[in-house]
Amino acid sequence: MMRFAVMFFLIWAASLQTAWAQDEIGYVEDFTGAPSNYVVKHGTGTVPMRIFLPVYSGDLIEAVDDQSEATLRLMGHPEPIMWSRGDKDRPLSAEVPKASYWSSLLTSTLGAISFLDNEKRERVFTAFAVAAEIFGVPLLQAPQTMAAGQRKVAVGWLKSGAVTEISITSQGGQLLVDKSKGLGGLWSSPALNLKPGQYRIAVSAGTDVISGNVDVIDLGKMPPIPAELTQDGIPDALRHTAQAVWLAEQEGGRYRLEALQLVVNDKNRSANELVDALIAGKALEAPK
Repeated sequence: MMRFAVMFFLIWAASLQTAWAQDEIGYVEDFTGAPSNYVVKHGTGTVPMRIFLPVYSGDLIEAVDDQSEATLRLMGHPEPIMWSRGDKDRPLSAEVPKASYWSSLLTSTLGAISFLDNEKRERVFTAFAVAAEIFGVPLLQAPQTMAAGQRKVAVGWLKSGAVTEISITSQGGQLLVDKSKGLGGLWSSPALNLKPGQYRIAVSAGTDVISGNVDVIDLGKMPPIPAELTQDGIPDALRHTAQAVWLAEQEGGRYRLEALQLVVNDKNRSANELVDALIAGKALEAPK
């Protein structure tokens, strides 16, 4: 299901890049409600609503009710543009960039988050019953690798209501963090001086203790981020999320904890979706 949806997203986005690249003026950053609450008219047809949806000069976005509202990021506008039902007959217009930043790699990495976001929205708006969470730390199920440096370390767990304690120990037995309390399913350490070597992170909830090894390596030994995801012009929200998705899927997922660090402090819906997916251990449809 996910693979089909992402494949559709890729084919659709590629066709838009070919036919309409000269008119691209921004993208959909967020929207309220379910995707089915919107009709996006592009050219002579319609396209499904989703976060990261590229928008073009002349596009029309129709919200089916007064409660639905889309947040757009348009070229030449430093602040987000709110688009509601009253704007349904107003064609989109803004500054046209000299070149599109939507490479196939950027499209595919963000496509995975778009699908997860729509999937969650459909569950919410169809009263889908979610099973009770069981305590777990999927991020620590397999050995992880992070970059060395003076930095904070964030870790998340399932069963967000559980009161947890987090400890971090270096290979030499030095206790960097000793039973720090964590609430809400996500915790971040104070700044730590992480030197190359092996560390162990332990997360406990009551009598349940889950721990895993983390190899810390020099930054220069980390996988280099592809140029398509670092080029000028990509908005920061897209750049951070795409880079984190790509990194999380390298080498069997050994950099998923590092990927979490890239987006954990970003305050936007796409980053939140990725943080949740990483904590839950969900697969991401990024290319290898």
